[in-house]
Amino acid sequence: MPTDNQRREVNSLLSDDRRPTDVSVGRPKARAKSETSLEHGLPTPPDGGWGWMVVLSSFMIHVIADGVSYSFGVFLEDLTLYFDTGHGPIVSALTNVFGCRVTTMMGAIVASLGFIMSIFAPNIFFMYFSFGIVAGKLMFVCL
Repeated sequence: MPTDNQRREVNSLLSDDRRPTDVSVGRPKARAKSETSLEHGLPTPPDGGWGWMVVLSSFMIHVIADGVSYSFGVFLEDLTLYFDTGHGPIVSALTNVFGCRVTTMMGAIVASLGFIMSIFAPNIFFMYFSFGIVAGKLMFVCL
């Protein structure tokens, strides 16, 4: 049986959040009122429940961003007819010469080179060029 001095020493070494049981009594430590909600005895989220708003916001951002990028092809034909233009001189020429598959692979290679160049960017202006222009603009020219 531990003495009172030993119990106090153990209690002082363990912080409140690491101590699973009350060493002096040997029963589970009672939770503080702030750790448990009064309804249904469920634990209160540490962020007050705002984590679900972050999840919802992130989901909506992906729905909008991916929805726009993946559904643009639906509007492309109507936009080219409305503005009386083609898909672009570079893409049209590359597609006519090499075909769709090779043109798409060239776009992926250009984007990869732009991303790899961004790794070695010595300043922000080079990053603008490599990531923004090479990887961003030129990739979509070929895709």
